[in-house]
Amino acid sequence: MDKILKIRHLMPNADVHVFTSVDESTDQREFNTYKSAGCHVHTDEDKTWASHAVLDAWAHIARADFVILSRSSFGHVPAMLNTNCVIYQEYWNAPMDGWIWAENSDKGSSNLFDMAAFNRCVGRIARPSWGIMR
Repeated sequence: MDKILKIRHLMPNADVHVFTSVDESTDQREFNTYKSAGCHVHTDEDKTWASHAVLDAWAHIARADFVILSRSSFGHVPAMLNTNCVIYQEYWNAPMDGWIWAENSDKGSSNLFDMAAFNRCVGRIARPSWGIMR
């Protein structure tokens, strides 16, 4: 959520989508933080829709202005296709050149974030409708 807040600081009306997989052990209350912040939470709950859910998620990730990758391989391939701003949290798949490094926000982390790289990326992709000067 901390990385979403960094984006929303610049663009309060950013349209945020969260994609996640759920199973019978998932406590869906954990998504309330995102929902209360106005994020759209997408799950693969409906197994008849699951294959479409993957394609929908990957299409969003590949084309989004900002992608915040979790420490999972799921979004890595579509993020490789994204030419905008990709925020990467270290895990076993290496980041591509130009991705913005961010420490995961697990307990005990210092929650570091490469703000300079983030600002450069925002400047590179800024749209006139954002009201951000390049």
